[in-house]
Amino acid sequence: MKHIPLSLILSVIVSTACAQETIKTELVTGDKYTKEKEVFYVLKDNDTVRHGQYKRYTGSSLTVSGWYNRGKKDSVWQYSFRNTTPSKRFYRDGNKTGVWKFIDRFGNVDWEYDFETKQATYSDKHNSKGDTLYTKGYVLDNNGSWVKGKLDKGPLALYAEGEWLSFLQKTLRYPQEAMDNEEMGTVYVNVIINQKGETTGFEIEKSATPALDKEALRVYNVFPFEFIPAEQNGQPVAVKITLPLTFRLEISGNKR
Repeated sequence: MKHIPLSLILSVIVSTACAQETIKTELVTGDKYTKEKEVFYVLKDNDTVRHGQYKRYTGSSLTVSGWYNRGKKDSVWQYSFRNTTPSKRFYRDGNKTGVWKFIDRFGNVDWEYDFETKQATYSDKHNSKGDTLYTKGYVLDNNGSWVKGKLDKGPLALYAEGEWLSFLQKTLRYPQEAMDNEEMGTVYVNVIINQKGETTGFEIEKSATPALDKEALRVYNVFPFEFIPAEQNGQPVAVKITLPLTFRLEISGNKR
């Protein structure tokens, strides 16, 4: 009789016990022009907890991919828009870790952030204002109200400028109603960022037109924003910053 090592038997038992049954889930939003599809897995005994591979498609293109471990990001996550070289983010048990590299439209490293040293390194072509851009803004106080305040550090957006521009080229759709009425303008969107650097909501700060406002909110909700959180008095704080999105039409050969 062949003897199987006890350590191997224990390993098999532990692996089987730790295995989680999952259910594949697909979420599709938008129309044929603005289609977004998420494909992921949830635990069979708790469908609110994601567990396993995650993929997000914009149209037919894979734009985001990674893995969840019992509801927490726990792998290398890749982000790619309009055939750009993917930027890579590293997570361990839901926490950002390692060195994140952000790639420009030409496949070069635009800048990177080291989560061990908490330092950013920028390329010569990068606008390295970083967290100095939003040192004044709205801060969530202890009573849950937004108040104007000065920050030690503003939130630092974790993406390359080229990523954002490629994403807009792939994702933004000029509303037909706005084109028919020759509507143009800039929509100012408030981005709400919590103490962990996660976006928790978007709202219109300054409207252009209803159709343009709706598209701006859709685009901002789809982009996978992440930030190094803002700091006030040496502590991370929730903040609200305002970002613009400009819509222009070319009419009779002239840009307006």
